[in-house]
Amino acid sequence: MNSGIPGGLIELAVELLAVIIVGVIAFKLKTVDLKGFIAGVIVGSLILIFGGLKMFILLLTFFTLSSLATKFKYEEKRAKGVAENKGGKRSIGNVLGNGLTLVIIPVIEYISGSPYWILGYIGAVSAVTADTLATEIGLLSKSKPRLITNLNKMVEPGTPGGVTLLGLMAIIASSLLIGAIAYSIGVLEGKATINIVILSSLLGGIAGSTTDSIVGATLQALYKLSLIHI
Repeated sequence: MNSGIPGGLIELAVELLAVIIVGVIAFKLKTVDLKGFIAGVIVGSLILIFGGLKMFILLLTFFTLSSLATKFKYEEKRAKGVAENKGGKRSIGNVLGNGLTLVIIPVIEYISGSPYWILGYIGAVSAVTADTLATEIGLLSKSKPRLITNLNKMVEPGTPGGVTLLGLMAIIASSLLIGAIAYSIGVLEGKATINIVILSSLLGGIAGSTTDSIVGATLQALYKLSLIHI
């Protein structure tokens, strides 16, 4: 018996339901608050619609790794005064801050059909993953961070622009992992070698986290300078 519902609509409904279920699980596990849950469902749905299941899996990998890293030794980080607020729950600002670029790239790739945008997506996922893990894991470093714009200068944990060897190791490890997962699930469907995929992920992770650290260090300096002149 024909239900009269196009197969494409059924498939879309199932995919959106899957995104909502993932969001509900994240909300129940207290990794996102209500606004973060809503934003996450929107971001995930758009990536699934325009990028497909494989791109969504990479997004889910980022979210899982970042959530685990945030919760890892949370009490120790809280004792240092550097833990995320709300018990590590991500809110709408966190979700959109990381998610907007990850949505834009699949849309462009969908329109253009160019596989190079997929490599860009892999690099972008690697960048946000590496940046989050560098922060969350780096905060557990036994040695003080060094300011990225002046490596001779030590700063307090949590200082914008502060980098550690432990954080660097997290960047490299997470970037290699994202690249390996991207290749293993066939995001590029055989259009690029494993070396290209891994390199794109590694460059994305290093470039993204380094840029974020430099911006943090310079903006903080400008902010302090502005306070002096007030």
